[in-house]
Amino acid sequence: MKSLLVAKYESFKMEPHENIDKMYCRFNDIVKDLEGLGKEYSLGEKNRKILNALPKEWEPKSIAIEESKNLNSIPIESLINSLTSFELKMKYKVQDDEEAKGKRSIAYKASSKRRKDSRKPHLNNFQIIWDNCNSDGEVEEEYEETQIAFMALGNSEVSSSCDSCDDSCDNDDDDVEAFIFKMHECLKELYAKNKELKIKVNALLSANSKLVYENNSLTKENDVLKENFVGKNKIMEKQASLKKRLDDLDDILKKKKENVFEKKRTRNMFLNKNFITFRKNNLCFVKSKSSFYGNKNIICNYCHQHSHTKKNCYVKRNEKLGINSIWVIKHVTNPIGPNKVWVPKVVA
Repeated sequence: MKSLLVAKYESFKMEPHENIDKMYCRFNDIVKDLEGLGKEYSLGEKNRKILNALPKEWEPKSIAIEESKNLNSIPIESLINSLTSFELKMKYKVQDDEEAKGKRSIAYKASSKRRKDSRKPHLNNFQIIWDNCNSDGEVEEEYEETQIAFMALGNSEVSSSCDSCDDSCDNDDDDVEAFIFKMHECLKELYAKNKELKIKVNALLSANSKLVYENNSLTKENDVLKENFVGKNKIMEKQASLKKRLDDLDDILKKKKENVFEKKRTRNMFLNKNFITFRKNNLCFVKSKSSFYGNKNIICNYCHQHSHTKKNCYVKRNEKLGINSIWVIKHVTNPIGPNKVWVPKVVA
C-alpha cells in the first residue's frame, strides 16, 4: 500500500481537463494517506512537486514563482492561490479571444448581407426612374441619359450615407451582441455555481439537523448524568458523615480500651507484688471452709476430710509447694448490738 502511494506521488501530474483546485485536492489526499502510513515530505518538496506537475503552458509561471519566491518557506495555500489567479486570467483571456473572433465573423456576415440588401433598393429605384421616362428620339434619349446620370450620382451619395449609417449601426449591434453573449456566459457560470451552492446548502442543512438531534440527545444524557451525579454526591456525603462518626466512636473505644488495659496492668502489678510477699512469709489465701467444701459425702483419702478428693486436696497441694496452711478465724470488727461502755457527752 505504501509503495503504491509513493509511486502515485512520484508520477503525479495535472490532468488535461482539471483545474488547480481539483489537482490540489487529489495531491492533498495522496500526501495525507502517506503521512498516515509514516511517510512525510518537506514543504519545499511538496511545492516543487506541484510546480513540476503543471503542463507545458504553465512553464513560464512556474519558472517565475521559483525565481521570485522561496519554495522552502512559502505556504502551499499561497502557492495555490497564485496559481488559481493565473488560471482565471488565462481563462478570461481565452474567452476574450473567442469573443473577438465571434464579433469579427458576425460583423462581416452582417455587413455583407446588409450591403447586398442595400444595393437592391437603389437598383429598384433606378429601374423605376428609367421606366417612368416615356419619350422617343435622340434628344429625349440624351436627356434621359443626363437625367439618369444625375440620378445615379444622387443615388450614389445617398447610398454612401446609408452605408455609413449601416456601418455605425452594425458596430452598435455587434457591441450589443458581444455584451449579450458575455452576459449569457456569465449567467451560465452563475447558474452552475448556484446549483452547486444549493447542493452544498442542502447537505449542510441535513448535517445541521443531524447535529441538532445529536445535541438534544446529548443534553438529555447530560441531564440524566447530572441527576445521577447529584444523587451520588449525597450518598458520598452520607458515607463521609457515617465514616466520621465511626472514626469518633473508634477513638472513644480505643481510649476506653487503653484505660481498661491500664487498670488491668496496674492490678496485675499489685497482685504480683502481694503474691511475692505471701510467698516470702509462706502464706497463701485459702477460701473459707464453708465455701471450699462443697459435697460432704466425699471423703479425701489423704487428709480424711469431707467434700473433696485426694486429687483436689489442698493440704497435699500446699505440702508439695512448701506452704503451711492454717485456718484463720475471722474477727468481727463491728459486732451487732448495743455499746458495752457508754461515754457521755462532755458538756462545756
